[in-house]
Amino acid sequence: MLRTIFRVAALSAMGVGSTAVAQTVIQPAAADSKDVFIYSFLATTNFNSFPGFDGILASGRSASGHDLRSLVSFDITGVTLGAGQIATLNLFVADGSTVGFPVVNPSATFPIQADIFANTEDWNASTVTWATQPSFSPTVVDSQTIDGVNKYITFNVTSLVQGWLANPATNFGFSIQQPEVVVNGGSVQAVYQSAVGAQRPFLYVGPVPEPTGIAALAMAGSLLILRRRA
Repeated sequence: MLRTIFRVAALSAMGVGSTAVAQTVIQPAAADSKDVFIYSFLATTNFNSFPGFDGILASGRSASGHDLRSLVSFDITGVTLGAGQIATLNLFVADGSTVGFPVVNPSATFPIQADIFANTEDWNASTVTWATQPSFSPTVVDSQTIDGVNKYITFNVTSLVQGWLANPATNFGFSIQQPEVVVNGGSVQAVYQSAVGAQRPFLYVGPVPEPTGIAALAMAGSLLILRRRA
């Protein structure tokens, strides 16, 4: 599988510093990525190649057997995480109605909390289902509030990535989950892009970016130096 690492070469143009500093963005193309969502109501269905749902991720919990979780993993071979640097998982929150997913979108009135857990065993994006999902650590790595759509949400996963770099055999990726939020009898659930251009999930490693820096990293285009590894 082809792995894509972007090395940021001109940070000042992206609002992430005034001088050029080495940073890494791992954002595989959709065909090369390892990510998928699983669904408790269709516990034996794999959605990686399910028409209409193979380009999105989702998370949410309900009291009616319609729980959703997403699994995301990145190959971090060759990545370095220096002192004072940060590692973040970045997901683009989509409008469910525009991607054909019938959920109640998170909003400022009805926000949700997204939690990141570390998977503790391997999984295959092309075969994993709710019934065969990997186990995960009970400790929440990071939590963030989602109060709207069409924007990135960023999770601090520095300590987890540090552990994976020290012991690569333990890197089984992330499990994205959320507690239940009910509005007028419906569950508020988050949908994330996993196939559309710069809105794909990505892992960032480097100095702490300024508030507008994360979205710019995903859209930097010609400012990124592309390096591929087999």
